[in-house]
Formats: sequence, structure tokens, C-alpha cells
Amino acid sequence: MELEMFMLRQRPELIGVYFSPKTGAGGGCEKEIIYWIDRATTRIHILMYSFTSSPIANALISARNRGVEVRVVFEEAQTGGVSQDDTLRAAGISVRTDTNSRNMHNKIMIVDGETLLTGSYDWSETAEIFNNENLIVIRSTSIGAIYEAEFSKIWNQSRA
Repeated sequence: MELEMFMLRQRPELIGVYFSPKTGAGGGCEKEIIYWIDRATTRIHILMYSFTSSPIANALISARNRGVEVRVVFEEAQTGGVSQDDTLRAAGISVRTDTNSRNMHNKIMIVDGETLLTGSYDWSETAEIFNNENLIVIRSTSIGAIYEAEFSKIWNQSRA
């Protein structure tokens, strides 16, 4: 109901819809995620179930090094091993682990409070090369605020 009422007040801008795997030039979802990370100016907030992509981790580290606040919540069951949680922590990025009894199965990135990237796409080589995955990019300060509230709720219940 809240979202229906919002839709009457403001139309979000659909930036694009992307799929992986993508054959040929241009890349799939991973390339689009890095594109938006590279354009962030103030903050990037992420809720991610599975995150093993080195190229995305490197882009986040670059964003942090240019002064962008980067905060990431990982699902506890998906940390360690090839996960990028330790790499990001070592680079000074604020990382937390979701430890509630539910699976934190989100795949969300909010850039500068107004650009939302979400879909089925986990940030992994498997998702990029082998799985049929999707990613949608929407620009809207109102939708961004709704997702920021969810991010804050999960961030606050997670452990460093």
C-alpha cells in the first residue's frame, strides 16, 4: 500500500535492465554494477547474500579510497572462504555480518541514496558466467529512502 501511494506521487526513472550471462561485447550485470560504483560520490550501501567477485570488490575499494562511504552487510552463511568480506575489511571498508535467524537473501546496492540496483544477481563469477540472472537499475530518492531504511534496519542488527 505504501508503495502504491508513492507511485501516485512520483514516477521512478528506470535506468536499465541487465542480464547475465551476456555473450559478446558489453558484459553483463557485473559491468553495470562497477559502472555505478565508479560514479558514486557520497555513499554506497550494500546488502548482499553472496559476494565473491574480485572486480566488484576492487571497485568498492577504489570508491572508498576516493572518499565514498562504503558499508556492506553479508549473510553470515556466505562469509569466509572465497567471499570478499575479509578483503573489504582489510581495505578499511565497513563490513558487517547479518546474524539473525533468517537468511539475508537481499541483493541490493544503493548509490548516493537515490540509485538502486537489485535483482537475482549475486556478486559472483557463477552468477556472471553460468547462471541466468537479472539486475534492474532505478533512480528515485523516494524508493532509495525505502531501501535505505531497510539497509539501516539490517545494518543495526548485524555484527561488525
